[in-house]
Amino acid sequence: EGLHFVSGLPKLGPWRCRFLLQSVHMLQEQLRKRGSDLLVMRGPPEARIPDLVARLISDLAQGDAVPGWASAGQPGTDLPPSWHVTLHYHQEALPEPADVEDRVHAGIQAAVKQLALPGLTWEMRAHWGHTLYHPDPDDLPYTAMADTVQSGGGRHVESLSSTHQQAGTAHEVSRTSSMAPSAKSGLGTRREGGVDVVAARLAAFPATMTRFRKALRSQGETPVRPPKPPLQALPPYPSLSSIQNSGSDLPSVCAAFDEAGCGPALDHLSSFLGLDYRSLPGMAAKPGSADMDRHDPRSSFQLSAGEEAALGRLRSYLWGDGAGQQGCGGAAGDQREANTPTALSNYAVSRAQASGSDASTHLSAFLGLGCISPRTVWDEVLKVREHLLKEGADTAAADCMLMHLEIRDFYIFTALKEANTGLFAAGGFAAREFTNKAPKWKKDPKLFHRWATGTTGIPFVDACMRELRGSGWMSNRGRQNVASLLAKELNLDWRMGASLFECLLVDHDAAVNYCNWNYFAGTGSDPRDRRFKTISQGITYDSMACLISAWVPETSHLPLPLRHAPFARQELVSEVTQHLIAQGITACPYTQQQLEGDVQEPQQHSPTKKGERSQSDCSAQLQGQLPLLDYPAPVVDPAAQLGSLKGRAIARRKAS
Repeated sequence: EGLHFVSGLPKLGPWRCRFLLQSVHMLQEQLRKRGSDLLVMRGPPEARIPDLVARLISDLAQGDAVPGWASAGQPGTDLPPSWHVTLHYHQEALPEPADVEDRVHAGIQAAVKQLALPGLTWEMRAHWGHTLYHPDPDDLPYTAMADTVQSGGGRHVESLSSTHQQAGTAHEVSRTSSMAPSAKSGLGTRREGGVDVVAARLAAFPATMTRFRKALRSQGETPVRPPKPPLQALPPYPSLSSIQNSGSDLPSVCAAFDEAGCGPALDHLSSFLGLDYRSLPGMAAKPGSADMDRHDPRSSFQLSAGEEAALGRLRSYLWGDGAGQQGCGGAAGDQREANTPTALSNYAVSRAQASGSDASTHLSAFLGLGCISPRTVWDEVLKVREHLLKEGADTAAADCMLMHLEIRDFYIFTALKEANTGLFAAGGFAAREFTNKAPKWKKDPKLFHRWATGTTGIPFVDACMRELRGSGWMSNRGRQNVASLLAKELNLDWRMGASLFECLLVDHDAAVNYCNWNYFAGTGSDPRDRRFKTISQGITYDSMACLISAWVPETSHLPLPLRHAPFARQELVSEVTQHLIAQGITACPYTQQQLEGDVQEPQQHSPTKKGERSQSDCSAQLQGQLPLLDYPAPVVDPAAQLGSLKGRAIARRKAS
């Protein structure tokens, strides 16, 4: 995928590359179980696909054996009077893949023209499956959306055909599609009376998520197309010489980078982040091997790739352990014990936690690569919701999960709208609407390096960044906090952070990633100046410092308040401790009496083991008498990263 234009980092990093290779391997295995196969090619699509189409047509013209061909003509002698070739593909959302689609189309056009075979027609047919709601006007209420846009209320929105075809003859290919891909957006263009109605419709898309969700329900519930049932069998794989799988074994991650000429980019990433990716477990293993599926035990993401793993994760998360092998829907749910809590039941709260295998659905990586569709997830959650209603149980968690599927759609459609109006620009796309000014970012490579390597001196931020570096995963709450620190506190170009996420996240989705970064940098679809108090956030969502202790072991020997704020002054440690008590954490090294008066000496604990520091050492560290070894000083004032106790937190502290 090349290097990012801002940071110079590879767009495709080792973690997503591994997940991609594993997913392709599993797809190949699934197709073989159904009597077919998957042809694996390596190289630029605009070069390999036209060449494949040309060779395929040549094989057919020469009468090579293919099931069903004999009934269409006389193999080996004459071609049928007319015949047609269709290339089906999954349509992507943003300009870069749309440009690739254009180049593939031009390449096939040139290849077919060179063959000059009479009676041959061909087409490229796109299939949209990236979002929950289909962009067709019969699905999305564009008129209602236009009515929610203050600058364009009541504007009429033209209709748009859902068919996406690019058809032509062997000698002259003309695009008849109403949604031919272009650099403008992944939905392409369609002109009526000189007006690009696709662009007009996207321009009417609401600027905020609230408006979007309101429009979805302005005329009743907007329908979600039901998922199609999986195919149990496929036609046999053709025996054409042009599409044989000889030598098509999938490479390891390291081999994939080297074969693509991107080995130096991987080595540069290793050098920049201080982590040799070539030596990590699984990076030199081929897909299908047990070694490639190894994960860092500290990471919250421990899932295998592919459709079966995605469906298993969905079922077990929604219906409970054991449902993954028993099929979808109520059948699995009915087999679990009554009143047995599922991961879903705590979704509204747990999804904000900083760590844990069930702290979120962890379906984003599967959704990003198409291992599972958002409609399949939606359909299964609806089944759970119906099951809960029959039991008279609360459906709030299911409703919350459905809402976040819609939020994902909002970001994807927003990316389509803003792809060429600021999505990738330093000033973003919403500064003009909400603030009337674009922020100015500073350039500080050393400061960015500290952020990227998890050495900011803010333990919660550092733990999140190190988990990203070492496993390709970061919690949703962590992503919000590290983005806030980079853009709002360090005032560094948010695109540097977005590019690192693009490189390292196993679940990276360009539309979701860049819209989220715009959002938290204050340049996207959020009219507020949102800032996160990163120490307070760590106390709230990693109260016992489990994530911090796992990924920032330099602080693990310290008492709990100091794990959250190692370099804090005495009075700030008192505040940190009060925040912990407000979270229900009472096992702190300070008594309530000491908190209310002067903090003197922490309560004495049992003698320390070899290598541990005593409580008096920690007290001395608070007084500035001892340095905290092997951990850097914070890049920002820790006091500014601790918010005030309010409302429920104060009540909980008083109750303690």
